[in-house]
Amino acid sequence: MKKHLTVLKEGEAVSINTFQLKDYLGEFRTNPYPYKITFFRTTKVKAADDFLEYYPEKYFSDFENILSGKLDKNVLVDVIGQIVNIGPMEQIKTKGKDNSKLDIILRDTMNVHLTCTLWSDFAKKVMDYTKENNTTIVICVIKFACIKEYKVKVEQRKKK
Repeated sequence: MKKHLTVLKEGEAVSINTFQLKDYLGEFRTNPYPYKITFFRTTKVKAADDFLEYYPEKYFSDFENILSGKLDKNVLVDVIGQIVNIGPMEQIKTKGKDNSKLDIILRDTMNVHLTCTLWSDFAKKVMDYTKENNTTIVICVIKFACIKEYKVKVEQRKKK
């Protein structure tokens, strides 16, 4: 781990290869996350400075493919669309924690609509931004989205 300290800085993007993700068990933990990362002798870490300035359209998943179920649900996707509807912010208890939940509807260039559920800080940021810019068209980019439908029992919902 010591050999990677110069590259591992909070808030910086890095590329890590050859590692393992394990359940973070025990009575006491140093953080609230349920997993921990384990490095090996062969683990390599480098600064991720090769992100694209321009994000080509071919990297975004097609709404029709998502809705049809053609995509592998174990692979995270990137989507882009115009926000055409935004629901109310809700407080939901998930995995024993209170979380902010926001449902939005995105429209792609073919006028296909996709409902997306946003969580926590990202949900709050999107809600605030759309309120501040309600007279303009708001385009939302979601990177590394999970393809699944969130279902919750009605009695668990609490409107904010």
